[in-house]
Amino acid sequence: MTTASSEKTSVFEVVLQRTLRLSIVFAAILFVVFVFSGVTFVAPGEVALVYRFGKFVSENPPGLLLTMPTPFDEVVRVDTSKVHSVPLDDLWMSPEERPLGLSADDKLFLSEVEEFRSRETLAVTEGYSLTKDLSVVHLKAVASYEITDARAFVTNFVGAENLLRKIGVSALAMAISGLSVDEVLFSERSSVALIARASAQKRLDALESGVTLVSVSIEDISPPRALLKDFDQASNAGITGETYVRDALAYRNRVVPLARAEASDMTRKAEAGKARTLARAQGEAIEFGLLDEAYKQDPIVVWNRLYFDTMSRVIANAGGRNVVSAPEGSPVRVRIILDGKD
Repeated sequence: MTTASSEKTSVFEVVLQRTLRLSIVFAAILFVVFVFSGVTFVAPGEVALVYRFGKFVSENPPGLLLTMPTPFDEVVRVDTSKVHSVPLDDLWMSPEERPLGLSADDKLFLSEVEEFRSRETLAVTEGYSLTKDLSVVHLKAVASYEITDARAFVTNFVGAENLLRKIGVSALAMAISGLSVDEVLFSERSSVALIARASAQKRLDALESGVTLVSVSIEDISPPRALLKDFDQASNAGITGETYVRDALAYRNRVVPLARAEASDMTRKAEAGKARTLARAQGEAIEFGLLDEAYKQDPIVVWNRLYFDTMSRVIANAGGRNVVSAPEGSPVRVRIILDGKD
């Protein structure tokens, strides 16, 4: 009996020792894992925020980060190099595509944002917005943003994408409400995105969100689907009218310079003709004055000269000449043909 009892005790001690050794090894492994759980690698483009017992401790750049093990410290890594995108399609969905009524998150958002007006609430819940002239339009866009303040983003911007979507949709509705339907659809379409971006960024800054909007890009904007055909006809008519106006302006720009050049050329020719005529008239007046003075001094000589010059020009331009002989003592008869006539 004593021997058997001694053997049982010996086996128990061996098992106990082995169990103890395994427990020590397991505890050592757990301790090592526990210690190394405070070692974190922060990738390039990331910022690591360290919270100790829920309280912010430090903000750390990329690289190897040593902190106290969990659960003493919590490390939150935020990607600050990536440009994130959020779809803003609430103003595009029809009532059939999206259930009516405000959700709990919608109501919370409405209570926090003072500038959210009734027109914008209608847009968020029913999928459309109203222009300044009370026309209905549908719109979908994409907001691109980057995180510029990691601590503010994690602390103040809980539910970031959902809240950013609501702010973006609200800003778009506000931008649309300040423009007419023609401006929204045509002339000021690009302004909608710019106005919405500035308004949304102002709200994000007020919330200390740590977010900077890179852009608000409008993917599509259109009138109500039921009136799309009518708007297309109106748009085509407007485009046709603009085409006529452009063609008329092009014709004016083409014809008016030619007319001005022709008028200027005619003016130059008229001035030159005027100068030539005036010079000739002045010359003839001077010549006539000289001739008049000579005639007064010797009329017979001047008369003979004029007669001779006139007959010389007439004979030189004659088409034919016939000289008919006459009896002695009678004057000679000369027949002159001018332009086929005697």
